[in-house]
Amino acid sequence: MTGQTSKAQIGGSDDAGELLELLARQMPIVLGAVLVVAPTAAYVHGLRLGPSALAWNWLIAAIVLAALRGLFVLAYWRLRSVTPLWIWRTGFTLGSLASGSLFGWFGWVVTGSGDAPLMLFIIMMLVGRTAGSVASLSADRLVYAAFALSAMGPVVARCALADDETSRWMALLGLVFLVTHLGYSMLQNRTMRDLIRLRNQEKAFSRELAEARDRAVRANSEKTRF
Repeated sequence: MTGQTSKAQIGGSDDAGELLELLARQMPIVLGAVLVVAPTAAYVHGLRLGPSALAWNWLIAAIVLAALRGLFVLAYWRLRSVTPLWIWRTGFTLGSLASGSLFGWFGWVVTGSGDAPLMLFIIMMLVGRTAGSVASLSADRLVYAAFALSAMGPVVARCALADDETSRWMALLGLVFLVTHLGYSMLQNRTMRDLIRLRNQEKAFSRELAEARDRAVRANSEKTRF
């Protein structure tokens, strides 16, 4: 019983390590998206409302945060073998939360500006980032949830607090969208875990077959010698 528990625990740790490695491999895509989307959002904000220190400060914060997250990924590849797994997971989660909060705050400000085309653009941006991040962040459900909730939550709340019924229906649809994609993330994470476990089981089975073959060869050699 102790042996079975130990194997299960080791397998779970291997799964977590491989999932985190997969997440780290996806991070250049995530950070690249930030470097494309954030300047575009700041530019469109300027087109609609004119030059704004708020938008440029937000853009600088988004780029600096992306750079810091990039350095964290580099540190992961260099130090992952000597650093506890929970430290990396916490770092990826906090980075995702910070990024989502920046985009969510921008969405909150824009949806209160009264500029309908700009509000539509920002909502499309947030929806696209939230949906697109399912594939790149679902290796860790907490990392995806931290981004999705902090990015979409402020806009959903702003619409829910509005006086008109249309905005409240938008809030409801936004909530359904958010919950649905959190569910997609859980399903994708489960699929990744299953694939990793199947691959590890196949490797273990291959090793057992190789060991059994080697034992058989040694046994035959002993019989031939005698």
